[in-house]
Amino acid sequence: MEQFTCVKCNGPMVKGFVADHGNKSAIFKTLWFDGDAEQASIWGIQGDNISVDRSKQRVIRGIRCKQCGYLELYAV
Repeated sequence: MEQFTCVKCNGPMVKGFVADHGNKSAIFKTLWFDGDAEQASIWGIQGDNISVDRSKQRVIRGIRCKQCGYLELYAV
């Protein structure tokens, strides 16, 4: 098992990931997409939705310091 040390305080770090809420009981991993977000439209109406190229998606994972809370996030 890999051991990580915090670059800020030299405390121990633990692996983790960022979760995004879904609908009701569903929880999803947060994703990274290369490039700029493009606003999507349905029948010419624009809302808060964005259009994405799924081939450019990466899961965001990270490590968190147990001592000071510092986060390092990586798109893998």
